[in-house]
Amino acid sequence: MRFNLADDHPTISLGMDRGRVELDIFHGKVGPPGKPGPAGPGVAAELARLGGRRAMTFAHAMLAKDNSVGVLFLGDSKVEGTGLTQVAQRWQNQFMGTLRTVFPVAGGDTGYGYWPADYLTFYDLDKQPTHSAGVVPLGYDGGLGNRSVHVPVNAYVEWQGVVTGTSVRVYYTRGSVYGTMEVLVDGTVATTVNTAGADAAGRFVDVAVTAGTHTIRVRCSATNAIRPEGLYVQTSATGWHHYDGSHSGYMTTDYVQNGTTGPQATRHWESVAALPRPVGLAVIGLGANDMSSLSADQFGANAAALVARIEATCPRAGIVFLMGAMRVEDARSAGAGDYPGKLIEFEEALRAAIGDNPRVTILQESALWTPLNATPANPASPVEQDPTGFLADSVHPSIFGHQQIAAYLRARTT
Repeated sequence: MRFNLADDHPTISLGMDRGRVELDIFHGKVGPPGKPGPAGPGVAAELARLGGRRAMTFAHAMLAKDNSVGVLFLGDSKVEGTGLTQVAQRWQNQFMGTLRTVFPVAGGDTGYGYWPADYLTFYDLDKQPTHSAGVVPLGYDGGLGNRSVHVPVNAYVEWQGVVTGTSVRVYYTRGSVYGTMEVLVDGTVATTVNTAGADAAGRFVDVAVTAGTHTIRVRCSATNAIRPEGLYVQTSATGWHHYDGSHSGYMTTDYVQNGTTGPQATRHWESVAALPRPVGLAVIGLGANDMSSLSADQFGANAAALVARIEATCPRAGIVFLMGAMRVEDARSAGAGDYPGKLIEFEEALRAAIGDNPRVTILQESALWTPLNATPANPASPVEQDPTGFLADSVHPSIFGHQQIAAYLRARTT
């Protein structure tokens, strides 16, 4: 505990659930910044420190020095956009719009970002790359969020309507048994790359283009299959650069696990290290899947390991950890006697693990929405669990939910 509740809340009995009181303070339900309120100025100051802008100081320092900032998003399907139909509806894209608007650079709307070779959501987001017959999404090996694809000879992955500056960068995974990759711009071969070699993710080739809108196709032309990871589009070296490293279904474990089988955490971080502009802000959206599979202690340990991995790979980055709320089905299975106790336990484990790190800001989705009743009279009724329409289903935010998350991030970071 980093502040004395007895000092700031003299009327609170310390025998009550201190965790819930602290979370209510953290969420701003009492003593919001700038208003003494019932919590008093001490709690308001603590709220400003913990739920405020300290992660952004790192991004601002990079912006002042480099006139550009890379923003890396890590997270599960809530971050990748399951339940939506447009990439622009996602809270990560809306937050990028906020950063570009509130903290513009000379030259205006600049930067831009990364399109993966595959989205792993269960819906068809627009800007979904086209895969020809035979292409297999891997979902575990290489690229931001491990979303590379296996492309056999004569097959391809294609991005349409790509607005570019004067170059695009194609990322791929190299391997001893991989083949020849062609990059085509508007149907014409622009370059050919032999992707065989020592195993490594985050390899890339830059292709010159005219500024405008293009179709970029990556094709396997000979010998063995290739593994494209994604496409980086840069409209300017300055500005805010969007790096989408989310992955539906992921937990903290999947970003910190090493090994040669299963989730390839090492390959993902190789790809992060190869990004064209340094990361000045990492935004993490995890927790909902963790609560269904891990203990609170495991979650906290993983969160600490993930933060350490970001610090090692992106040493100039501030970190915002937006912890997801418990899923409706998990709240129901927990029962009235255990909910919201489990959610509080995980939120406090996160704060204990990384809350004292000076580069980390912790935010909680439960400040916006939590299942209201673990044992509703009608378990099938979404209204009893989610009367505001925050969710599109039992776990994923609706368009409204994504708007609420984006507004929450803006309020707490800008």
